[in-house]
Amino acid sequence: MTFFAPMDKGPFYFFSIVSFAVLLAWRFIVGYKTTNPLPKFLLIVSLLFLLSVIISALLSENRHWAFIYLRQYRFIILGGLLFTAPLQDRSRKLIIVVFFFAAALAGLAGIAQQGGFMPMMSGRPEGFSGNANIYAGIMAIVCSTAVLMLFFPTMRVFSSRRGFYFLVIIAFLTFCGAILSESRSIWVALIIAPVITLFLYDRKKAVILFFALASLIAVALLSNTMLKQRALSIVTSAYTENETGAVGNRLQLWKGALLIFREQPFFGTGLGDFSSDIKQLIIEKKLKEISNTDHAHNIYLQALATRGITGLALLFAFFLSLIKWGLMRVRAGEKIGGYVIILIISLTMIGGITDNHAEVTMFLAASCLTIGLLGPYSEVNQSSQNCLTPEK
Repeated sequence: MTFFAPMDKGPFYFFSIVSFAVLLAWRFIVGYKTTNPLPKFLLIVSLLFLLSVIISALLSENRHWAFIYLRQYRFIILGGLLFTAPLQDRSRKLIIVVFFFAAALAGLAGIAQQGGFMPMMSGRPEGFSGNANIYAGIMAIVCSTAVLMLFFPTMRVFSSRRGFYFLVIIAFLTFCGAILSESRSIWVALIIAPVITLFLYDRKKAVILFFALASLIAVALLSNTMLKQRALSIVTSAYTENETGAVGNRLQLWKGALLIFREQPFFGTGLGDFSSDIKQLIIEKKLKEISNTDHAHNIYLQALATRGITGLALLFAFFLSLIKWGLMRVRAGEKIGGYVIILIISLTMIGGITDNHAEVTMFLAASCLTIGLLGPYSEVNQSSQNCLTPEK
């Protein structure tokens, strides 16, 4: 449940830190033998990326917030530790089942909130996370991963009839959670990312998946007036909203991010300074008054403003190195793991065009956990039966 509820306070944060410390001790003090080594280019790019984040935190005028933002990047290291850990298949499968089950509960919570059976703080279903957009992003990660696994002859625990129905239920509940959250960027990413990923594997199946997802989303939008209006606003908001609306707010933030970048183009103004910099631009009348100044609602402009051109280049390098790693595993016959890596990065890159999921603790944690647990799996020496036709 840690990845579906706020992790910055209380027992969840304590559990997160302790888990991270245990994995570090297991790797470097106990010293296990790595069974799934990471490629050197990925290690180098990851270290450079993390170094750029650390430099940005040190350059920040608001060190308090900078180091709060900085500590969430531990999940990148955690994902690598989980990937390389010599866990038995049964242990990995158990963690995946628990992770997916927790996501299903969060999906149910979102459905209950939409139906008025559970309270919600933001006026939109948010599960246990407290933020509708982050909730939607995490639901999309689990939903698209479960859907992808249905197209592959994967772990035996999921290729059985019981495992097949488990994945179907997980995909359905998390899909409902993602749609009901009303997060438009996630709706787009939820269609495009799995289809692109599956297209690399089988074009016909990718077409089937595209029409299946598009049809399900269309049915959901047509059967719910609020969702329909939310979808139509993707087009209409561009000329009906002012800066107080969601689109208008984003446009002001994107303009502000570019203005901040001009101040410090090489290393940016600092990891924790975006909000204060935006407020200063509003005071100087360079931006219109807006309600949300926390982040740029775009991972690329956020990196450009806070970490400069160096940070943006290393962000792209980090994403591309992960995609290259995924493709390497695909070509080596380790298909499901490689495709999962490509899927998660595609979701992050597409969803990040209009939001800043990549720099939020819960989304980053869920992404890294998914890659760390499912990345090592392959189809070698396993049944070639497609999971869409489960065993009896």
